[in-house]
Amino acid sequence: RPHCAWFGLHWRWGTDAVVVEDGTLAYVGDWSALGGTPTGFEGAIAVGCGEHHAVAITPSGHLKSAGDGTKYETSEECVEGAAEIVCGTFHSVLRTRDGAVWSFGWGRNGRLGLGEVESASEPQLIASLSETCKVLKLACSRSHTLALTDAQMVLSWGRGDYGVLGHNSDDNEHTPRIIETLRGTPCVDISAGFSHSAAVAANGSLFTWGKGDHHKLGHNNDSLVKAPVAVPDLAHVTSVSCGFLSTLFTKGGAGYILGTVLPYENTQIFTRPERVTGENVGVHHCAAGREFALFFGGGDVWGYGNRAHFRVLDANVQE
Repeated sequence: RPHCAWFGLHWRWGTDAVVVEDGTLAYVGDWSALGGTPTGFEGAIAVGCGEHHAVAITPSGHLKSAGDGTKYETSEECVEGAAEIVCGTFHSVLRTRDGAVWSFGWGRNGRLGLGEVESASEPQLIASLSETCKVLKLACSRSHTLALTDAQMVLSWGRGDYGVLGHNSDDNEHTPRIIETLRGTPCVDISAGFSHSAAVAANGSLFTWGKGDHHKLGHNNDSLVKAPVAVPDLAHVTSVSCGFLSTLFTKGGAGYILGTVLPYENTQIFTRPERVTGENVGVHHCAAGREFALFFGGGDVWGYGNRAHFRVLDANVQE
C-alpha cells in the first residue's frame, strides 16, 4: 500500500503530503520550506516527514534528508535493510526489514528511546527493542513514538503530555515501554497524533487515548484519557491515522472522521464517526494532517478539509 507522510510549518502539523508508491515519489506538496525539491529522493522506497524536515530511504538503505537539521534530525548515513522512516518535530525513527529500530535527532524527553536525553547526530540502535521483539510498524508525532511488534503488542516512548503514551500518566518514557492496557489485545495498526494516539485491535475495535478535545477520541465527550479505551459501538476498523484535532479510520472500504479537520471557530465537529467517502469504495488506508484528511483505495485518493492543501491531488479530490 502507499506510504503517506506529512509535514507542516510553525507548529502547523501537517500541511503537505508525500506519497511513495512502487518506488516513485507520486505526489509532492510545496517543498519551498525545505529549500526546494529535495535531491536524491527519486526511487525512494519510503519517506518520512516531520515538522521541519523530511527523510527518504533509498533501496540501498542510504538516508537522504532535506530541511532544518539544527537538532540533528536529518541524516545522510546508511542503515542496512532500512525499510520505514517516521519523523517528529526534531527527531527521526527508522525500522529495518528484520524489525530493528534506530533513532536520531533531539534527545529531549527521551524521544529517541535510547534511555537518555542526549541528542544523536547519527542513527542509533534502540537495543532494548532489538533484544526483546521484532517491530513491524512505527508511528511518530511531535515528540512521542509508538511501535507495533510481531507479537501484536504496542510500545511507546518519549514525551508523555496528555497521556499520549498510554501508561495512565503524563510521565516521559526514555525507553520503549509496553502499553499494559493493550497487553492481551492483539493489535494490527497504530498511529500517533499531535496530542493523542490510537491503535486498531485484531478484532476490529479502535482504541484511542490522550487529549480528547473536539471529541477526537470518539468517547462521547472531550475528556482527557491517559490509557487506551475502546471507541464505543464501533467494530470492523482496519486502519487508523491521528491528526491534529482528528482521528481518521477505515472500515468496510470507506473512510471516516472523528473530531475536526479544520481547527477554526464554528467548524463542524464530528462527535461520532462520520463517513466522508463513498460506501464500499475500496478505501484501505488513511493519513491525517492538521487541516486535511487523505484516504487511499482502488488507485484513487480522496481528500477532505482545507482545499488549499489539495493542490497535489488534481481531479481526484472530493470535498
